[in-house]
Amino acid sequence: MRRFSTGISILLVWVLLGITFSACEENVNPFREEARYFTLFGALDMNADSQFVRVSPIRQEVDFDEGGPIDAVLTTFDLTDGSILPWTDSLFTFDDGSQGHVFFAPLRIQPGHTYRIEVERSDGIIASAETTVPALPVPVVDPVSDAGSLFITQSVRWLGVEYDPFNVETYYRFLTAPGAPFTDVAVEYDPANRSPDTANGWRIQVDLSSDKDKIIEVVPQPGNLTFMGIGMGITVLDDQFDPPGGRFDPEVLVQPGVFSNVENGFGFVGAMGRFTVEWIIPDDIVRNLGYVPPQQNP
Repeated sequence: MRRFSTGISILLVWVLLGITFSACEENVNPFREEARYFTLFGALDMNADSQFVRVSPIRQEVDFDEGGPIDAVLTTFDLTDGSILPWTDSLFTFDDGSQGHVFFAPLRIQPGHTYRIEVERSDGIIASAETTVPALPVPVVDPVSDAGSLFITQSVRWLGVEYDPFNVETYYRFLTAPGAPFTDVAVEYDPANRSPDTANGWRIQVDLSSDKDKIIEVVPQPGNLTFMGIGMGITVLDDQFDPPGGRFDPEVLVQPGVFSNVENGFGFVGAMGRFTVEWIIPDDIVRNLGYVPPQQNP
């Protein structure tokens, strides 16, 4: 049942890659004493098998061709375990018809590891960025609070999570008929369900009663659904995102210059941690919700 919404990660990655359009509009002023050579944008995703970073040379001339070849080699250095990985350049055509260089590599990033992304020219000039993947948190599932079938809730505390998670999804697993494949229903939780926890983490309130209304939209006849389990997945951004007020706001992210961690260049390369927890709820609570407990399944 360990699933994530890939749309969220793809959205964040391509928002970051797309920022390059506005961030690179201006040519370099030769009278300014700044050592800026490349613009980098990307987000390393713990849930992905391959990673992507867009690379744009800082323009020194007006007629620079973004779709032409570039003098750049991208390499990642895992500063935690010492591994080194070269990336491959690709020419990507974006939705508006423009082209840009997106480097990619088969890489599974690890929680707590720090990665250094270096882009080097043939003359030895290097632009770089470092990002640390969020560390593995400790999930704590609290007992169910049952105040009647309309007010059944349960809290999950993620100890060690410093910021409000970028994305939270709860997954319900059902069996619709004997021998049938499992049916999973995902419910995305907005910030109203989240709050800082006093024990150095974030608390997510699972509204089991209200979620049932969303489940019925996907799987009708809840009285015939055998409840097999529940899980939660969270996406946590690295601390360099540092969103104002502790909350991630895409409208802020797309503003040029708001986030920048590139040495000898412009842009931002961050990391996203993906974490899950699964659990079951007592049979009496399952019945109160109008589902069938597993052992009653014929």
